[in-house]
Amino acid sequence: MSPNNIIEKKIDELNKNLKEIKNISKKFPKQKKLQFHARDLKNDKKVKKILDEKLSNNTKNVIYIFEISNINLKKLHNCFDKFSTTNKKLSKTDTRRINLSKHNKEHNSNYLYVGSKRKNFKRRIKEHIGTNNNRTFAMHLKDWVPKLPAMKIKIIYYTFNNKIKNEEVLQIIEDAYWDYCMPILGKKGHN
Repeated sequence: MSPNNIIEKKIDELNKNLKEIKNISKKFPKQKKLQFHARDLKNDKKVKKILDEKLSNNTKNVIYIFEISNINLKKLHNCFDKFSTTNKKLSKTDTRRINLSKHNKEHNSNYLYVGSKRKNFKRRIKEHIGTNNNRTFAMHLKDWVPKLPAMKIKIIYYTFNNKIKNEEVLQIIEDAYWDYCMPILGKKGHN
């Protein structure tokens, strides 16, 4: 296949994705949210109750945003840095070591994380909270944010379910939110 054919094929694919995004933007799903304080993360039963009451196991194609308030951002950055530094000192084979999200030290927004999930949204949120699998890259909030008890955490999410047929479309929407929010943790693009 010639370079021109390869590029033309990619342009057609991108145009198809853009058309799908334009249609989705006209009928964007209703915003849902889940709120709690950092101090709530000390209590596993309370966390489980919050997640079980608010989140469904069968949601798919979700864009989610962790928004924070009632916090000094410098204190937040320092708290994460301190925990991350201590964590990195542990051997990679140590079961206490956690795979943490990337720290965007230059970002000072009220957004902690932006992500998307095709399936198992509830499980992904549990990984970010820190009640599921410490080997998955996530924020693992319960391991370090209880030191910031007054901080409020709001998870804003949009459930597309079957409205999105293409994984790239979900990623493009996530990247648009990432560019807008400039989150303190996580990285842009495919994992």
